[in-house]
Amino acid sequence: MLEQLTSEEFTPPMSLTLEAHGQHHMLQVAEVHEFTPHAARPKPPFSVTLLAPRELLLPQGIYSLHHPTRGALDVFIVPLGPDVRGMRYEIIFN
Repeated sequence: MLEQLTSEEFTPPMSLTLEAHGQHHMLQVAEVHEFTPHAARPKPPFSVTLLAPRELLLPQGIYSLHHPTRGALDVFIVPLGPDVRGMRYEIIFN
C-alpha cells in the first residue's frame, strides 16, 4: 500500500495521528517535497515533513501513522530537529 501513495495525498495543511508508545499524537504536514522523477520508477519519490509539539521527542524508527483517507500506515520516521514551530520529523516514500 505504501508504494501506491502519492505526494498529493499529503498536501498541507493536513493533520495526521501518530501512535507512539501507546499514545496518540497529532502531527501537522508542514511540507511535501517531490524528488526528480526517474525513468525506472513509475512515480516520483517524495518526502513529507511533519511538525509535532516540541516536547514530542521520538527516536527514528517505524511508527503507525493514521492518514484520513488511507487509514493506518506503518512508516519509518526520522527526527530532523526542532525549529521555531516545534519538532520536525521526515518520512521518505520511494
